[in-house]
Amino acid sequence: YANMVSNVTFLTNVPVKKEGGRLEIFGDGFAEGDRVEMIASQDHNSIYYPTCSLDNGTLMLTMPDNLVDGSYLLVLSRDGVKQELGTVNLSLKASLHTTNVIAHRGYWNTPGASQNSRASLQKAIDLGIYGSECDVWLTTDGVLMVNHDPSFSGTTIQTSTSSTCKALTLGNGESMPTLEDLLKILKASAGNTKLIIEIKSHSSTTNTKKAAKAAVDLVKKYGLQDRVEYIAFSWDACTYIMTLDATAKVAYLNGDKTPQEVKNAGLTGIDYEIAKMTANPGWFDAAHNLGLGVNVWTLRNYNDIIDMINCGADYLTTDMPVDAIRYKRHYDINQ
Repeated sequence: YANMVSNVTFLTNVPVKKEGGRLEIFGDGFAEGDRVEMIASQDHNSIYYPTCSLDNGTLMLTMPDNLVDGSYLLVLSRDGVKQELGTVNLSLKASLHTTNVIAHRGYWNTPGASQNSRASLQKAIDLGIYGSECDVWLTTDGVLMVNHDPSFSGTTIQTSTSSTCKALTLGNGESMPTLEDLLKILKASAGNTKLIIEIKSHSSTTNTKKAAKAAVDLVKKYGLQDRVEYIAFSWDACTYIMTLDATAKVAYLNGDKTPQEVKNAGLTGIDYEIAKMTANPGWFDAAHNLGLGVNVWTLRNYNDIIDMINCGADYLTTDMPVDAIRYKRHYDINQ
C-alpha cells in the first residue's frame, strides 16, 4: 500500500441517505481522478464503488444505490496504486433530519476565549453558526451582567452593583461583560448568528421578571429582535417575555412541561436537557406537530450529537461547536 494521502479523517457511525447518500473524506493529497473502493467488512467479496468528486481538496463519495448497512474498509485507488483510508460504519436512511448549532456560553473552548466572554461570542460569530448562548443577571442598579453562576470570585451579581461586577476579570483577561456589550458586538457583525439569552432565575420571581424586561428593552433599543432568542428555567419569565414582545422566540428549559403545555402558553419551543428528551422520545414529534422548535442541551460527545440529530433535534446546544458543525454539514449534504 502506498502513502498517497495523509491526515485522513471522516465521520463514522453516521447515517447516509438511502439514494444518493454522501460522505466526505478529508485529507492532504487527494487528486482529480481518485477512486475509492468500499470493501464490506463481513464479506470481502462484496465491493462497492461510489462516485468520487474533488471539492477544495475534500473527496466526496456519492454512495451507489445498492449499498447496504454495514462496516466498510475504504481503499483509495489511483493509477493502479492503492492506499487504505480506514473503516467506516454506515446506516442507510430514507431521509435525514438536519439541525442548527448553538455554542454553549459562546465558543469558549478555544485560545483567547472564556465562557460568557466577549471573545466567546465573537468567535461563535466567526464560525457562522446559528447561535451563541449567554446567561444574564440583573445588578442592584439595573444592569444585566453576563455570567453563568449567581456568583463570580466571591461576588454575588444580583446583590452587587454593576461597577463591582465590571471590575471582575474572566479567565481570558476580559472584564465581566454586560449584555449591552454583547449586543453591540452582535449589532456590528455582518453574519446571521443569533444571541440566545438565558434569563437566570433570580432570588424572587419579581426580580427574574425585572431581568427579563431589562433584556427585552435592551434588545429593542438596539433593534436586534430578529437576532435574539430567549430561554429560561422560569416559566413565569418565559410567558412574561411573550407579553413584552409577541414576536419573540422563547423556549422553556426546565423540562417539566409537555410540548402541548408549552404550545398552549404561546411559547415557541422546548429547550430540554438530553436526559429529559431521551426519557421522552415522543416529545420530538409531538413538538414538531405543534409547530414548536426542539433544542437539546448540553451535548459534549459525538454519540450524543448524532443521536439527537437522528431523533429530530432542530438545535444542538454544545460545548463542541466545531465538531457539531461538521456533523451538521454531513446531514445537510444528505438532504
